[in-house]
Amino acid sequence: MIYKLAKDKYGINVAVYGLCAEDEEKLSNQLSPFIVKSNNNFTHKIIVTEGIQNYFTLYDNVLYVTYINKNYMFKVVRQAIRDIIYYNYLESGYIKIHGASVRKNDDTYVIIGPNGVGKTSLALGLCEYCNYSLIDGDLVLINGLQILGWQTAIGLRKETAKILNFNYNEGSELTWYWPINLLDKGYNFSYDGKLKKIIYPKFDFKINTPDFRIIKGKNKRDTIINNIHYSEINKENYWNKPNIDINSMKEKFIKNNDIMDVTMIEYVSSGLNSDNIKKLDKILRRR
Repeated sequence: MIYKLAKDKYGINVAVYGLCAEDEEKLSNQLSPFIVKSNNNFTHKIIVTEGIQNYFTLYDNVLYVTYINKNYMFKVVRQAIRDIIYYNYLESGYIKIHGASVRKNDDTYVIIGPNGVGKTSLALGLCEYCNYSLIDGDLVLINGLQILGWQTAIGLRKETAKILNFNYNEGSELTWYWPINLLDKGYNFSYDGKLKKIIYPKFDFKINTPDFRIIKGKNKRDTIINNIHYSEINKENYWNKPNIDINSMKEKFIKNNDIMDVTMIEYVSSGLNSDNIKKLDKILRRR
């Protein structure tokens, strides 16, 4: 089976050998819809075999994965496919950002903020109540104003799951959903888009109606710097690629005038509900 990035323009195709039909289907579901099956010739190769221990090794540009635990195998293969695609995007000038992203028609919005502020919840709320498409609930790739999804599994807290009618694990802080699970629930996906506005959410349970403020100047720049997180290729570095200087990429990104010209909206609300989300939608749709 050969996988490539949906709308891939860098010609990276990863062939995986050794999976049974059931495991092929499971892997495809975990990668869908961001990474899709391909009929093209492969550029990278993974060979999977069951053995007496969990390990991987790279030899002659082929990644060999031996496993006794299938969860280990799926994790390594899934991440190895993502890593080689991600590396090529890094080389072409993209940066991975910890943030959610949604799209409506031709406009794309990125939601940034610290952990736990509700980026994923807000993105899903816009999809649920205002017919946005989800680009990503947790990670996005960005180059200039171009946004690309990196659709990994997203973790929902119990409160968000209850509001949006998701099943949740009572004994866990987060319940994880793959994109395929969101597709099954009727959510729409977009692979990419052009950045229109940045949303910076805050929660204040004392207020009755949401509050909006435009963040400008140094305040805006500092907010972007302090709340966007950069990451290199996966620490396992399955393909033995040289490290990319993330700090220099960060500086280049910060100096990007296109990003600094994008409107940033601070959105303060008392929680996730349809009325609050619809008011945010009206603000976002203003030109």
